Amino acid sequence: MPIPATLMAASLLGFVLLVLAWRCVAMRGQLAKLEEAGDEAGEARAAAEAELAHRGRVMANFTEYTPFLLIQLGALELAGTATGVAFLLAGLIVLARVMHAWGYGRSSGRSAGRYWGTLLSWLLIAGQSLLGLYCLLIA
Repeated sequence: MPIPATLMAASLLGFVLLVLAWRCVAMRGQLAKLEEAGDEAGEARAAAEAELAHRGRVMANFTEYTPFLLIQLGALELAGTATGVAFLLAGLIVLARVMHAWGYGRSSGRSAGRYWGTLLSWLLIAGQSLLGLYCLLIA
């Protein structure tokens, strides 16, 4: 049985993951150049290490939440959730994860994107969980 909403969301989020990975790789390259410079690049190297750690946290958060949201969505589609509902959930998942990555990627502190992306992700997990139980127990 096809699961087109999950496929769409996974495909779009795959590109987001590649962007996040590329950002980490690019920072590793900058850090390698600074390490070659030796002691005279000490402060710059410390800043680059901190930025690499931050970019790694952004990517790690993405890879923690995104697979579970997609697994839930796929299960809901397989359980017979209406196509329109599945595509709405897929769009919200993409929006939530992009908002969080964008907001957290710009600042390790508070940001609107990080806040709303996190909140929407949590609401999606809760909503999809409830919908899944409904499909299983009632529908």
